[in-house]
Amino acid sequence: MTKKQLLDKAIYIQYPLSYNGYKVLSIDNVNKLPLPSKGMMYDKWTYNTNHFTTKYHRLYSIPLLCRLLNIDFKENDFVLDIRKSGEFDISLFKPKNDYKYEIYGYTRNEHFNDLMFYDITHNDSVSNGITDYHRLYKYSHECSRLINKTINNDRKLFISGDSQMIPDISFLSCFFKEIWYFDNRNKLILSDKWSSEVFTDVLIEMNHLPLTEYTETNFK
Repeated sequence: MTKKQLLDKAIYIQYPLSYNGYKVLSIDNVNKLPLPSKGMMYDKWTYNTNHFTTKYHRLYSIPLLCRLLNIDFKENDFVLDIRKSGEFDISLFKPKNDYKYEIYGYTRNEHFNDLMFYDITHNDSVSNGITDYHRLYKYSHECSRLINKTINNDRKLFISGDSQMIPDISFLSCFFKEIWYFDNRNKLILSDKWSSEVFTDVLIEMNHLPLTEYTETNFK
C-alpha cells in the first residue's frame, strides 16, 4: 500500500496534552480520548508526567479502540497482570491464551521468533529516558512488526503514533494477526518494509507533536 492509501484508510485518535486540554491540529474527524481525572497521569514520575496511567488506558483507550477497530473484547478472556514501578502502577491486561509471537525490530534491525506475552511486554533498550512505562512494549520509541502466530485471522493493523500507545500494543496483538507500530523518531527510511503489505486497518494516534510527525515522518 502507498502512504496515501494508508492515510485515506486511517482512523485518527488524539490523547489530551494534560488534565486541561488538547493540541490544536488542522485535521477533521478526530476521535478524542477524554480529559483525565486527577491522578490518571503519572504525575511526579520523571520522563512520564505526559503519560496516562494504565488504568486510564483500561477505562478509556481500550474501549475506544475496540469500538473504532471493531474488536470483540471479552474481559473474561484476560487477567490483570499486576505490575509496579516504585509507587506507580503499570498493570496490564494479560490474555489467558498462551499466544506465540514473531517480532521485527526495524529500528535496531532485530528479529525474534516464538516469543510469549511476557517477552513482548518487556524491553531491554538502553536508550536515555526509557522507564518501566516504556518497557511495557519491546520496541517503544521505535518501529516494529509484531506477528501473532497463534491467532487465526488475516487482520493487519498499521499504527502511526508515539509513546501514548505503548500500553495498548500488547492488548491489540490479541486481536490482530499483525501490528505494525511506527514511532519513527530516528527518522529512518523504512517504507520498503510495509509498502508491499495490505493492511485491513490503519490507526493514527496523535498527542503533542506536529501533525507531520504522524502523517509524514512515521511513513518515511
